[in-house]
Amino acid sequence: MQHFTINSARKNFDNIVNSVVKHDETASIVTDDGEVILVNKQEWSGMLETMYLYSIPGMVESILESDAEPLEDCISIEELFADV
Repeated sequence: MQHFTINSARKNFDNIVNSVVKHDETASIVTDDGEVILVNKQEWSGMLETMYLYSIPGMVESILESDAEPLEDCISIEELFADV
């Protein structure tokens, strides 16, 4: 993560934004009143999706259980949609 003061962020805002967008970097900008974080839209969408999944009771446990299941015990995509 790159860190900037508000003054340096003002001077380099275009470069900071381009770096966040193009290189998936995160930027921290510190002001006298606090700190803000810049992330690209893809990263932000991923965080929102993760928070949503965590909000569903039992979802995390279900994902972890299915992740631990051996692939040979799973059905193929063709079998899943065989009747469609």
